[in-house]
Amino acid sequence: MSSQLSKFVARKVVRTMSTRFQPVGAGFETTQIRISNFTEAMDPFIHIDHFHMALPYFPPHPHAGFNPVTFIFEDSQGSFQNRDTVDPEKIVTIQPGDLFWSTAAAGLVHEELPSESGKDVHGLQIFINLAAAHKEAKPRHDHLKSSDIPIVKKDNGVRVRVVVGEHDGAQSPLKPLTTVTMLDVTVPKGETFRHHVPVGWNVFVLSIKGSGKFHDS
Repeated sequence: MSSQLSKFVARKVVRTMSTRFQPVGAGFETTQIRISNFTEAMDPFIHIDHFHMALPYFPPHPHAGFNPVTFIFEDSQGSFQNRDTVDPEKIVTIQPGDLFWSTAAAGLVHEELPSESGKDVHGLQIFINLAAAHKEAKPRHDHLKSSDIPIVKKDNGVRVRVVVGEHDGAQSPLKPLTTVTMLDVTVPKGETFRHHVPVGWNVFVLSIKGSGKFHDS
């Protein structure tokens, strides 16, 4: 066991930042994290909005060359409705706990708005880059329902939803063109969570509630 553990080296925290919600429009507030805040340390993640939205805000708009991803937290009061040019006749309801991954690639137009005005939708809007070889690929989307996301429960009470990628033998069914790991982790007070990251990968943590200590920080 000791020889196995010796292969792993704890990552050092190289940068931190604090965010706070800012009102953007009626029924919509957000915090924003951009790759420019961390130079290349977020790559392939480009931009993250942590938002609360209760009223429609964005009209239909285009994306191309990257992956626009919507993740709705389990504590969200409401859901989102998505319509896009991949399947313009279909409206997809993104429920609390769901992930909706759009591969914009060569280009798509989409619209997302609360299913019911006045109900708070709590989630993340994430932009993830595509490799140059995939930027002109055919647009597609993948809807990962909450019930299909594997959950790992640790003996110390830590709960891990494996949204994308792998953790402790649990594998997400989603297979995006950009290889990343996204974990939705709940850590009880005073407990510890560990995740083994491949060599050369960037790592960042977005704290949604509470606070924590990360290695030597």
